[in-house]
Amino acid sequence: MNLTYLKALLKRADTQALTQFNPPLLPQKVYVEHLSPDPEHYQAYCENVGWNVKHQPHPCYLQTRATNLQMQCLADKGSPFPLLGLIHRTNEIIQQTQVDVSKPAKLTARFHDVQAHVKGWEIGIKVTAEQQGQDVYQAIGRYLIRINAPHVERKVDSSFPPKAQWEQFNEVTDIDVPEGIGRRYAKLSGDYNPIHLSRFSARPFGFDKTIAHGMWTLAKCVSEIEKHVRRKENAADPISQIYCEFKRPVFLPALTHLLMDNPEQHTATFALVGNEKTAPHILGTVS
Repeated sequence: MNLTYLKALLKRADTQALTQFNPPLLPQKVYVEHLSPDPEHYQAYCENVGWNVKHQPHPCYLQTRATNLQMQCLADKGSPFPLLGLIHRTNEIIQQTQVDVSKPAKLTARFHDVQAHVKGWEIGIKVTAEQQGQDVYQAIGRYLIRINAPHVERKVDSSFPPKAQWEQFNEVTDIDVPEGIGRRYAKLSGDYNPIHLSRFSARPFGFDKTIAHGMWTLAKCVSEIEKHVRRKENAADPISQIYCEFKRPVFLPALTHLLMDNPEQHTATFALVGNEKTAPHILGTVS
């Protein structure tokens, strides 16, 4: 665990700023890292999330490499948000076809926006990558901080289908989520949030079991979609856009099931559900 992550981990919420009617002010600083190619790290990441496509980088990889930059945003003295207690709600990725992890890249991360939410405030952190002067990557993760703020938001809208529809999706494959995946992914991503490491470190935060990283779960879904659906359909275009909503955590260990609707379409909807199939862990689209 590096110093930046430790600073973010220990940072407390600015309750005065977060309980005002108006949205809290966001730091404007842009954090930058010049990323050198690391084929060993990329290979280890691909093995961890089950990606074996040679002609295209995994769409979640560069956002994962920017974990330290995102932690710097949260550790910024002007940020009113804590790391502990943040809930990853949605994630959006746009990856251009020319992105190449074998070449250097300029990564940036900054606060994107803040929005009122029925349970507090939702913040966006934007990650970008530039190679040879061209913008090749963009990702926006949105996180919820629960706090009793007097703003006017009254409901949360979702663009995804209700239960009656996702229950009709076709089952693609099972995804086994092993007990120790959180620790292995933490070493690759730099995300050492205690809720992902063991049931003992998760317990002080109200969880009896370890929780899988949301970004690992999303990356694994994308890998399985590529392997079981797009390759079967002989899809010529690489996956370039991903959007997902994280609905509920995956407690470890777990056996989950990947479902899809209209996988042959340019944009297909997917769901990751547990054995009980009462509610999805993730709902998303790939195109």
